[in-house]
Amino acid sequence: MTNYRTCNTDDIPQVKRVFKDAVLNIGTHAYNEEQVHAWAEFADNPQFEDQLKEGITIVAEQQDEIVGFGQLHPLN
Repeated sequence: MTNYRTCNTDDIPQVKRVFKDAVLNIGTHAYNEEQVHAWAEFADNPQFEDQLKEGITIVAEQQDEIVGFGQLHPLN
């Protein structure tokens, strides 16, 4: 069963892992290796964490492990 809840700062390491895994495994279908690695490395950039704190970030959990996330931003 998947549970959904708002992201908190303790979730950030798992969200970064999910982001990197998605980019490294799915991104290769549309981007070259250099692009994929540059995109995946963005998870280690402080700006990524700052962006997670904007708007509303929702995480999807299965058995207490974050397996996905999504984000809504204000329209301003």
